[in-house]
Amino acid sequence: MIRMCRFLFVPALLFVFVQASIGANLDSAVTLKTPPTNCGAFVTTPPAAVTSFAVSDPYVVVAFSLNSAHTGDVAAVTYITPAGQIYAPASGPWDPLTADDAASSHICFQDESLFIAGTQVAGMLGTWSVKISLNNVVLATLSFTIGSGGTPTCTYALSPAAASVAAAGGSGSFNVSAGSGCSWTASSNATWLAVAGGSSGSGNGTVSFSATANTATAPRAGVITVQGQNFTVTQAAAAAPCTYGLSATAASVAASGGTGSFNVSAASGCSWTASSNATWLTVTSGASGNGSGSVNYSATANTASALRAGIITVQGQTFTVTQAAAAAACTYGLSADSASVAASGGSGSFNVSAGSGCSWTASSNATWLSVTSGSSGNGNGTVNYSATANTATASRTGIITVQGQTFTVTQAGVPPVPCTPPTLSITGKLSLPGSVSGAIINVTAPANCPWTASTDSPDWIAITKGSTGSGNGEVDFTVTANPLAVKRTGTLTVASM
Repeated sequence: MIRMCRFLFVPALLFVFVQASIGANLDSAVTLKTPPTNCGAFVTTPPAAVTSFAVSDPYVVVAFSLNSAHTGDVAAVTYITPAGQIYAPASGPWDPLTADDAASSHICFQDESLFIAGTQVAGMLGTWSVKISLNNVVLATLSFTIGSGGTPTCTYALSPAAASVAAAGGSGSFNVSAGSGCSWTASSNATWLAVAGGSSGSGNGTVSFSATANTATAPRAGVITVQGQNFTVTQAAAAAPCTYGLSATAASVAASGGTGSFNVSAASGCSWTASSNATWLTVTSGASGNGSGSVNYSATANTASALRAGIITVQGQTFTVTQAAAAAACTYGLSADSASVAASGGSGSFNVSAGSGCSWTASSNATWLSVTSGSSGNGNGTVNYSATANTATASRTGIITVQGQTFTVTQAGVPPVPCTPPTLSITGKLSLPGSVSGAIINVTAPANCPWTASTDSPDWIAITKGSTGSGNGEVDFTVTANPLAVKRTGTLTVASM
């Protein structure tokens, strides 16, 4: 019920007015019980203001007129309650003035938005005020009272009107809006939903509530009633009982130790823990979780001769880890401890006996003796070897070692070449009188054929080099001067051994 009318009028009288900073003038402004019927009459002869209203009155009328307004000006009224608060349902501003509006000598406005009878305003007794503004500039403030002429009509509102709580229970509150002097009570229709505070009040107030845990698997709702207004509390159902499952129930690990994992299946919100009953079996990750997850574990080496078992428990579900016993001490044996091969070379083999899981290696100490296969193994096995040709006349031996056990290979030398007597050639002059030095006997003999050099006259024939040799060589000797007047003869002999 907001109306605006224009009236073209040039008054002959002077009116008292308030001038806004925007240039428009306020002719007059009053509060009334009934709206003016004519803008011209309102401008020329403003009616007397009504400043007192009964709770039975239908509404408050605010009437005012402006002159010298401009195109685009915006007028508005704002109501202030006795508590000093802006009344929310107050009228919004009028539409901006048009060029035709601004051309009028006077423009009249009236507002009928503040209803009293049958509304919450009837419970808000006391002195009210209304601000009249143009372009957000206050032109005038009018005061009036509500509170006489009948019993207030109370209205009530709740904010918010509903709430939810978890299955575990909880608390909350809501606001009650009521006029001044309007009393009320709050009560619940459910034993699990209690009014914890604000079970009664007058005017505006707050009601607090609490809900106990819901142990049922279905949700439930309760209502708190305040003077016919309902506030509904909905509570979630209790979660279904948690169940747990494991992707496997057992696993095995070697005596040397190892790691593994298994999966846990559980509904979201279902928490769990994983723990081991053995110090050698450790949960390395996934010791706790919520919903589905994984558990990782590790086992240390088992040094005992008996197997062992440990259990990881997840919410009553068990996972058993069985670990093998430590292996018995390994012993090794060879099918033979020696063999012979010809000087021309050859090959052979021998067997290794060892327990299951007992590893071994075979290696030779001689470059001419090679392990051709079976250089390593586990448990029983065979070692094959070969020997290259022996070019020496002497035999030789090599050893193949398997985990401390030895296998000796003896290889014959090549037969010696038959030796023929060495042939000699002499370098040096032996017939001259006097001493001889630097004489050489060159010896030619087959390879590896030994020989010796000797003289029957060592007192004047001396062998200085090559008294023994093998194959080709030389014998050096000296002869001292002959002090006698007769010749003398000595013999130097090179012979095969």
